[in-house]
Amino acid sequence: MTTRPCPTCRQPVPAGEAGCPHCGTPLGAARPAQAAVLREGQRLANRYVVEQMIGRGGMGCIYRVWDNALREVVALKTLLPQFVKDRHIVERFVNEAKITRQLSHPGIVRVHDIGVDKGVLYISMEYVRGRSLRDLLDEQGQGRPLPTLEALRIVKDLCEALEYAHRYTVHRDIKPENIMIAEDGTVKLMDFGISKLKADARLTGASMVMGTPFYMAPEQMRDSRGVDGRADVYSAGVVLYELLTGSMPTGVPKPASHLTRDVPPSLDPIIAKCVEQDPNKRYASAHELCEAIAPILARLESGLEADASAVAAESGRRWGRRALGLLLAVCILVAGAGGLHAAEMRRQALLEAPAPVAFSPDVQDWPFARFD
Repeated sequence: MTTRPCPTCRQPVPAGEAGCPHCGTPLGAARPAQAAVLREGQRLANRYVVEQMIGRGGMGCIYRVWDNALREVVALKTLLPQFVKDRHIVERFVNEAKITRQLSHPGIVRVHDIGVDKGVLYISMEYVRGRSLRDLLDEQGQGRPLPTLEALRIVKDLCEALEYAHRYTVHRDIKPENIMIAEDGTVKLMDFGISKLKADARLTGASMVMGTPFYMAPEQMRDSRGVDGRADVYSAGVVLYELLTGSMPTGVPKPASHLTRDVPPSLDPIIAKCVEQDPNKRYASAHELCEAIAPILARLESGLEADASAVAAESGRRWGRRALGLLLAVCILVAGAGGLHAAEMRRQALLEAPAPVAFSPDVQDWPFARFD
């Protein structure tokens, strides 16, 4: 059967399906790829020189360009021409630049500038040499998790970036596609396009229920206006589960430790608390989630958690061997008892039987040997 990956949850979807059976994302017919807005060598705003297109999305393209002002390579995100006249999309695009320019954290992609030139709306930002977390998962293969230690390091760095960002905004679209992994292992959060500054009470109708459905908290699915940092904590929990198991927590998900042998059971209640339907039952902040996983991460980095898992596994095997030995001993005792009982029954039968007649070897003693 021909399948294609869902753009939201990446699960295989049979060809012809109108929606993803796993996460419910509507699926339209595949659209032909849009032509690039910019070409190699093209100059933009008398500042940027296009080197190469490095990414393409549903609404825009990303290029690696040389910035003559900063004298370094930067990334240039552009909006496709057909969306430039859409007020809501343009507002979302500009919103990303407004918000991210106020954020300065090593775990968040920096935004340098925003502008328009020859009808091209663009945002220039830090160029990250690396790949997205989604690309990393795709390289692992369908259903194959990341090593637990690597997954926890990524989520720890993500939580630190979120803790800082939550002073100003709520991201609202945490997913592997928006998490970059630099070549040196640094985690970079990007795409604040549907966030809103806490100081800005105005929120467009287009942003009211925006995000990626599978990763969105239940309250965000209903209305984005009143969500706080706990919505991002929910999304981080979904990402953590996906990294640890290689799959999405659909339906009633099994604990991660039941699906992946190397996942410590102590992580199961942490993930469960992240994805609580009631935000009041989740971690109150990304910092709390970071603190919850920190001891487990420390034990894994020191080898203690792995040793503990190995000890637990060996203990289980020893208990299994002991239980088997005990069972065999019981069987032997039962069998032995049955044998003794049978022997005793045979002995009692012999005692109760009539005594046989004893014959003397001397014929004179035979009764029929005397004749009168």
